[in-house]
Amino acid sequence: MIVFVFMIASFSYFYLFNLAKTSEFFGSMTTLPSSPVYYAFADSDTHAFTQFHPSSTNTQHTDKVIIKQIIVSNSKDMQTQEALLSILKFQDYIENSILIPTTTSGHPYLRQRDICYRYKNDSCFIKTPLNYWNNDQKRLMEDKDVKLTVTRHPESAFYFLTTNSTTTLSDRVILSYAFNASFQPLADIWEQRVLSWSSGDYISASSQGNNNDAILRLTIFIQNVAKHVNELYRKSSVIDIAVVSGGYVLMVITLVSLFVNMRAMGSRYSLASAVILNGIIALMLGLLTAHTLNIGISTSMLVEALPFLVIAIGFERPYKLTKTVILGNSNTKLLVSDTIDVGIKATQVTMIARDCFIEIIVFCLGAKTGISGLREFCLLSAILLAYDFVLLFTLYTAVLTLKLEIIGFLGMHIFKVCSTFQQQQPGQSVDINLISFVLLQISETHFLDSTKPIIAEIFPSQSFHAVQSYRVLDILMKPFEALFDIYAVYSQHPVISKWLTIALCVSVFLNTYLFNVAKQPKTIIVQQQQPAEPEKRQRAKSIVVQKQHPKPQRKPHHRSDVVRPIEECLSLMATPEALSDEEIISIVQAGKMASYALEKVLGDFERAVSIRRALISRDSYTQSLESSLLPVKNYHYDKVMGACCENVIGYMPIPVGVAGPMNIDGERIHIPMATTEGCLVASTARGCKAINAGGGATTICTADGMTRGPCIEFPNITRAADCKRWIEQEGEQVVTEAFNSTSRFARVRKLKVALAGRLVYIRFSTTTGDAMGMNMISKGCEKALSKISERYPDMQIISLSGNYCTDKKPAAINWIEGRGKSIVSEAVIPGPVVEKVLKTTVAALVELNISKNLVGSAMAGSVGGFNAHAANILTAIYLATGQDPAQNVESSMCITLMKAVNGERDLHISCTMPCIEVGTIGGGTILPPQQAMLDFIGVRGPHPTEPGTNARRLARVICAAVMAGELSLCAALAAGHLVKAHMAHNRNTQNVSSAAPPVPTVVADASTPPATPIEKEGPIPGSCIKS
Repeated sequence: MIVFVFMIASFSYFYLFNLAKTSEFFGSMTTLPSSPVYYAFADSDTHAFTQFHPSSTNTQHTDKVIIKQIIVSNSKDMQTQEALLSILKFQDYIENSILIPTTTSGHPYLRQRDICYRYKNDSCFIKTPLNYWNNDQKRLMEDKDVKLTVTRHPESAFYFLTTNSTTTLSDRVILSYAFNASFQPLADIWEQRVLSWSSGDYISASSQGNNNDAILRLTIFIQNVAKHVNELYRKSSVIDIAVVSGGYVLMVITLVSLFVNMRAMGSRYSLASAVILNGIIALMLGLLTAHTLNIGISTSMLVEALPFLVIAIGFERPYKLTKTVILGNSNTKLLVSDTIDVGIKATQVTMIARDCFIEIIVFCLGAKTGISGLREFCLLSAILLAYDFVLLFTLYTAVLTLKLEIIGFLGMHIFKVCSTFQQQQPGQSVDINLISFVLLQISETHFLDSTKPIIAEIFPSQSFHAVQSYRVLDILMKPFEALFDIYAVYSQHPVISKWLTIALCVSVFLNTYLFNVAKQPKTIIVQQQQPAEPEKRQRAKSIVVQKQHPKPQRKPHHRSDVVRPIEECLSLMATPEALSDEEIISIVQAGKMASYALEKVLGDFERAVSIRRALISRDSYTQSLESSLLPVKNYHYDKVMGACCENVIGYMPIPVGVAGPMNIDGERIHIPMATTEGCLVASTARGCKAINAGGGATTICTADGMTRGPCIEFPNITRAADCKRWIEQEGEQVVTEAFNSTSRFARVRKLKVALAGRLVYIRFSTTTGDAMGMNMISKGCEKALSKISERYPDMQIISLSGNYCTDKKPAAINWIEGRGKSIVSEAVIPGPVVEKVLKTTVAALVELNISKNLVGSAMAGSVGGFNAHAANILTAIYLATGQDPAQNVESSMCITLMKAVNGERDLHISCTMPCIEVGTIGGGTILPPQQAMLDFIGVRGPHPTEPGTNARRLARVICAAVMAGELSLCAALAAGHLVKAHMAHNRNTQNVSSAAPPVPTVVADASTPPATPIEKEGPIPGSCIKS
């Protein structure tokens, strides 16, 4: 709807703009000559041009030269004889056929060669590729290989340009002309006449659309308005002036009140701007309709009536609709579409329509009076009301829907958008790489016979493009001729083309957003009423089916017990399916193929893993791998290769249990845990149960910043200290900008610099979006170090990671400064729940936590280990969700605090974890099973609108789960149930023989010993299972 309305508004604008150009406010428009955009200065000492500002150099005793460039483009290759002949024709015309009028007696007209900058031999300074043939058509036609002639000249790269970097096709040619500065007015006239040339093979880009300079247009408009206001002031009475002035004051007050009211409802600019845009489009449609109905509305009358139109239409209707919808959305849990429907019904559309109809009738009656001026005003007001009512429930409703759907909706900055509609003049900037060759030639020419400095004034380049001619069969051309004409007009207009681009971008943006939202799992809020279980199960089933990852199809391969000779097998390597597994094994064993290249050669990942497994087994000491129970089939090896593992021989299934659901920040979340430690999941589930009984867990994220600490060395400590000072002070912004330029998501939050002798350690702390971010931040550190080395060339990079990060090692700096996500969770468990569920008391838990987690860890000299078993829960969730399990070293740093509150009846527990390093994209999260667990939690992939939200939410879940595990284990220790519970459940082997295939006796002897009598007893009351 938004795109459709914008398209209609664009056509209206286009039509009205053409009408407005003939009005008294836009009259007398002419094109001013362009001005230099680049100044270069060269003296006899350096002979090299450098950029300067005219006010910074004394220009009295210098020579001046003017440079103007023309860029001629064509869709075909310009390094052809045909293209160069057309360029020669164009060049001959602009050099010899364009006449420049002068006031000099005896020379009424001059040509380009009369005002050009000349060499010592009196020839004009002109740099074009036709110089290779001395601008001679005959020599060019006699050249049998034009491309060879061009390639013989290394400077040809400054004449022929390539638009597309993926091809060598040269589709643009640069013609450079130098003029004597004393003839600048004549050079400007020559340029204007060149641009006005519209015949031949090429046409100026500036001539299309008859564009005028935006500043000039605005200047003339302001001048004409001021002139018009002055005339009205002289002709009008004091009362008329007071009425019009009062109308404009009231209009401003109305607009300000609109922004104030919308801001009170939580929208700073977007909705108020959308309302104004709604009114502007209604005004354009109204003016177009009035013109069609021959309602005589002059520009003068519109300027005078504009404030009264704004006051008459008003903004009460959109404000009322906005207020109803936003208040309804904040007070209910309805979908956005339902909220909009409810809001529209609440605003009583029929009442609004009735009021609009009555107002339109009143204005129509006013038009019946026939009073000049009043009639046109009333008719225009009636038309505006009708359009405003329609747009209110189409365009503005769509914008309001987006505002509710997308947090941070892109504001309709109408003034900024309108400013882009002024089509740019061709070549309003200059590419110094294209002009450098010309400046070099001028410098060499000038300083051959002169020692005076020279100034070069470079003007914007002007663009010409080839006139396209299409031959279409008349039988096909006639039906579409009108359509082609419309397209040719509208697609080249500056406004229409901008709207088409905006419409395409909006469409792509919305489709991408909705696609990402569709991938996001929905959070189901459990209501008190009984849900329809069959429907939920069916919906869940359909969602699971949609998210199935299709496995690559395996190709059938040759199977035979006969192994052919190596030479014959090698001849069949191009078709590996024609070889048996044993033949592939023999090729690898013969050294004709590396085992790590099996996937690339065979193209069948599972077969490659099976063959590598056999190779390694036959070469090992035990030779047991080939027939072992390590599974190999039905796995997504295509996701693993090149991303997660090398020399793959299978995969390791780990049981995945679930704890919860746990109430975390108001959402009931199940916690997947991959572990082989019995009782861990059950213990965490008991902690979840206790926390839920107390109202759930609350979490906060206090910091978000992954770190990398490179190490660099200097020749002495003085240089090292200077580098430290520079990075901490004026160099911080330089280093930060260099780092941030490497990624859309990596942003430096903090730089910490430390010295150790001549060594300097820089700890970069940066956000990384929803990725864990080590690769991202390493790339940024490389760029930042290269920027530092520009200032300190004597610097030596010792290591990109200097262990000052610190990654996968215990370190006090991580505990103090934090790394990754710094999360704190808390919960309050009522005393009765502690006694009933945890089978202990509040006082016992507080005393145990102090003695064990605080004093005991301090006695051991622990760093970040002030907890019972945070690493247990964290690592289990890491394995289940595809995180790096080696990072549990620093990620599991945690301090668990317990305190009796509410008159020492209830227990307050908190866990502070400053170094949770997680991500929801990249690494192991690309594997389908791990993605399924991230989907289960609701954090898979990048967040569609707020990068980093999913990763932070996963860290919050982990911290809350750790708190549940801490609570349950401490309770078991306080009650003395830990050993009994583990003996009952962690060492139970009664059902092993029935669940697993028989194994050799040697393996059985090496497994867990048979169950002892105490293990066969029933569960211990109050243990982690039966609580």
